[in-house]
Parts: sequence; C-alpha cells; structure tokens
Amino acid sequence: MTVVGTTALALTMSFGGLVGVASADTVVGDPIAVGAGPLGVAFSPDGARAYITNLASRSVFVIDTTAVPPAVVGDPIGVGAFPNGVAVSPDGDRVYVVNHDSNSVSVIDTTAVPPAVTAIVPVGVLPTGLAVSPDGDRVYVASWGDNSVSVIDTTAVLPAIVGDPIGVGAGPVGLAVSPDGDRIYVTNPGDNSVSVIDTTAVPLVVVGQPIGVGVRPSGVAFAPNGDRAYVANQGDSSVSVIDTTAVPPTVVGQPIGVGVNPSVIAFTPDGDRAYVTNQGDSSVSVIDTSAVPPAVVGQPIAVGERPYGVAVSPDGAHAYVANQGSNSVSVIAIGQAPTLAGTPPTGVLGQSYNYAFTATGRPTPVVTVTAGEPPSGLQLSEAGVLTGKPTVAGTFTFTVTATNGIDDPTDLPVTMTVEAPTTGSVNSLDFSFWGFGS
Repeated sequence: MTVVGTTALALTMSFGGLVGVASADTVVGDPIAVGAGPLGVAFSPDGARAYITNLASRSVFVIDTTAVPPAVVGDPIGVGAFPNGVAVSPDGDRVYVVNHDSNSVSVIDTTAVPPAVTAIVPVGVLPTGLAVSPDGDRVYVASWGDNSVSVIDTTAVLPAIVGDPIGVGAGPVGLAVSPDGDRIYVTNPGDNSVSVIDTTAVPLVVVGQPIGVGVRPSGVAFAPNGDRAYVANQGDSSVSVIDTTAVPPTVVGQPIGVGVNPSVIAFTPDGDRAYVTNQGDSSVSVIDTSAVPPAVVGQPIAVGERPYGVAVSPDGAHAYVANQGSNSVSVIAIGQAPTLAGTPPTGVLGQSYNYAFTATGRPTPVVTVTAGEPPSGLQLSEAGVLTGKPTVAGTFTFTVTATNGIDDPTDLPVTMTVEAPTTGSVNSLDFSFWGFGS
C-alpha cells in the first residue's frame, strides 16, 4: 500500500558489521495525527491523497499529500466496525474499506464533495485484507473467520458479490493481485501458507498446493514486474520470496531477516526496494530487491508505535506508514541513486555556450568535474550546466560526476570539441578587386 516532505539526507552507516552507504531514507516532518488505531494506507493514483483506516474510531482520514507539510483535509469519513484494509480504484473515483467486525466493505465515492460512503457490500466472516484488480472491475476480499475470498463486481450500479466464496487456507489475512490480474496470492497465517487463485478460470479457483512460507504470514505484495511475491512472516520476523514464474510457484532463497513482527510490504514503482513495517520494534526495514540475493540495506527506520500499514507514493518519492500505537502517520522520504547523461555539442571559439547535463536522483545530485578539464573558458555549475565562451580550440576529455550520498557517485566520461569560427566560403568572397565583380 502506499509521502511528500523535506529531501532526505544521506548517511554513511557502520553499525554491527553493516558497512556502506545508507539508503538515506529518512522520516521527515512531524507525524501526522489521524484517528484512533490507524491500520491501512492507500494512495490515490495521482498521489495527491492518502487514505488511512482507523480501527478504533471507525473512520477513514484523508491526507492531502501536496500540502506543505502534508495534512489531514475534511472531516473523517465514517465506515463500519474495525476498518482494516483499504484500496483505491485505478481511476481514483472509489475507495474500498474492509470492515472486520461488520463483515462488510464500505465503498467511498471520492468524487463527492465531501467524499462519502455510497454503498456497503456484505462479505465473509471477519474480513481483513482486500485488493482491486488492475482493470478496477473486481475487488477481492480475504475473510479470516470463514477461510474464504469473496469477489465484488464493481461494474454493477451498486457493487455486489458475484459467485460463491473461494475456499483458501486457514485464517486468510493479506492478499495481492498480480500486475497482469491473472493471479491472487492469499496469506494464511493459520497454516503458514500462501494460496494461489486463478482469476482467469470460470469460476475462480485455487490452483496447485498451498505454498509453504514462514510462521504466521501477514502481508503480501507483488514486485511491479510480477516475477516475485514477497511475504511478511510475523511469527519468525522474516520475509519469504516466491518465484511466481516457476511452475509451480516456489519460495526461492533463504528468508530475509527483518524487524520484529513484520506486517505489511510495499514496493517502489521501479521494484528496486521493498518497505516492511515491523510492529514489534516500531520500525520499517528496507529490502534491496535488486541485490542477489535480496537483502536488507541500512538500519531499520524508526517510526511511530506499532506500525502496520505502509504504502509508497506513485512517484516513488515517499512512503506513508500508519502507526497503530501512536495514532499517527509517519512520512519517509525515499532516496534515489544519482544518474547522469548527456553529450555536449561542439562549441565555437569565442561564442557563448550553454549545455545542461541530465542529472536525476533524490536528494538532487551535485554535479562536478572529477577528472580532466572542460575547455578553457567554460564552467560547470553544481546543477550540471556547462556555460561560458571557449577560449581555446581543440578536443577535450574530462569526467563529470553526480553525487547525492545515495549509493555510489555516477561518472560520465565526456569528449567535447571546440572549433574555430567559420569566416566564410569561397562563394561569399568579394572578387571585385580583381575586376570580376560588377
């Protein structure tokens, strides 16, 4: 599931044998006060709103993430008893909320002013998690009390259950839909397994044997490319990784040790990191999913008390964390390693020159010349803009480097030419001196 704020600072860490450049993911600003017992977090598709379920106050709070600092807007939206999971439709027009103790799902119309509940859909017994299909036509709900998954047809005038409940493992809690919409993965803490549902079958059906994972699996999330599913195991403080392309899907590698009682997982849009809330030690672990094997990077990020839900903003810049024990939401600024690109065009001796290299990253990288020298008369700004008037013709080689404290600096070798100005061609010369002109 899925921040806006001050730019993160880079830190170099050397604790307990863990040495290297930190991920530089930093909690920014003060915690945002919300309702009692916040659990779920979900972003609107444009990232401008974050929706927070509050189990003890039976409400949904809306945070304006574009405000500086981010702030709650409007009145709390009343929903059912013990609201837990929350998800937003792909078009952003609806928010779906699981009401654990009301055995229902509330449907919020976000286009209304103010947003309001427009439908309540009865589902299974003690529902906990839910997810929306990529096309928005279906909502899938895991019900802990009767070991089932219900399917809601959202295309109906009033959203309604379709088909019979799908039986899964013991005490299902979390579920996630694959990016292509063909599979649903459901965590079953009662038997330490994950069930796989084929959504292309008519009717929907569980396929294969349950996948054994860690102790008391809770949250599950797909990598954006769909090749892996990560499962948070509360009972043994680990994350299991499932290869979803294998036949049958299979856990790969060793469990990844994280904080105490991990609950929910959220990926960055590029899939390079996964954020895991740890209720038992009030922290968030960051997994580098591009590493072989995937591994936790840096130290756990301290947030509020008993964090549960987490969601990454659509632009990958922030993560919002619901702190159940402190009735607040923490905002984490996500660092991004620097990139640098560009090929300066040929300059002309004595003429003004202006060329901007393309540098990206969070925090914004500083660009410098780290080897060789640019043409005499040209200067490179920290923003990566090469300006001035060349005073010497020739070919010049130098290295430009972007640095922001996230991972290693990025180097770009550059070869640039400065030419003498063109004074004119033969056809433009004045031959009147020789009597050939008029």
